[in-house]
Amino acid sequence: MNLNHLRAFVTTARLLNFTRAAEKLHLSQPAISGQIRALEEEIGVSLFQRDGKKVALTETGARLLDKAEAVLDAAAAFLDRADSLRTAPPRHLRLGIIIGAEVLRIGKTLARLNASDPHLRIDVQQGLSGWVIAGLRSGQLDAGFFLGPNLPGDVDATELTRLTYLVAAPAAWAGEIGRADLADIARMPWIWTPENGSYPHIVRDLFSGHHLTPMKIIEADREATIVNLVASGIGLCILREEVVRAIARDDRIVVWEKGRREVPLYFVTRPDPDAPLRTLRTAVMEEWGVRPDAERAA
Repeated sequence: MNLNHLRAFVTTARLLNFTRAAEKLHLSQPAISGQIRALEEEIGVSLFQRDGKKVALTETGARLLDKAEAVLDAAAAFLDRADSLRTAPPRHLRLGIIIGAEVLRIGKTLARLNASDPHLRIDVQQGLSGWVIAGLRSGQLDAGFFLGPNLPGDVDATELTRLTYLVAAPAAWAGEIGRADLADIARMPWIWTPENGSYPHIVRDLFSGHHLTPMKIIEADREATIVNLVASGIGLCILREEVVRAIARDDRIVVWEKGRREVPLYFVTRPDPDAPLRTLRTAVMEEWGVRPDAERAA
């Protein structure tokens, strides 16, 4: 369908005068009439009633007018977007995430970001908290998330929330776990993870100040593997509360309720954020309901 034909129809319908419509579109009156006639032939209906110099919309023309206007508006928006993309090419930022994208509200944050700055593109990569910090230091990442009590001092960080972590044990150990104190828990076998993640620091923080060291017996780097090892009777672990509660409902594990830890989750960036990075940080903070003037750890 020719947009010029639609434009001729809409302009004439608004003015109800072929001559004035031709002047507005910088065309001759026969050209306007020809375009409208071509449109009527294409769709097989009459759009105007012509009675000498008087012009009126037919009932069909009146019903089609808003649709034609919508098509023209959409075409104009398409051209505007194409022009803006040509004059301002997309900018890319690299974002490191550490746990599930849903937990970190990545989808909602990126939707918010796209609405405020459609030229900004985010490349999302996943790893551990230590990997995020290393990426910021090396320039491999522009921003990311960090979880744990061991925030380094050379990044720009904003605390978003606190996630609750609980100690989980094999279901068969329920009686022993129910009577255990912190020293007993430290002597039990622990499933460990790589040191560049948050897990080791969260567990050590649990025992800090008590001169206790957990007994590590095996290392795994996947949450599903850790859960399977606990359920199989290998040892203890510490996991996010929602994960622990879901597994406990299946009677595969028991929870040591005294081991509750509130762990800070941070949004971290390199210390010299430019305008695109500040835009991303604003979107993250708005999604988490954090004040723009919230104090950040230097």
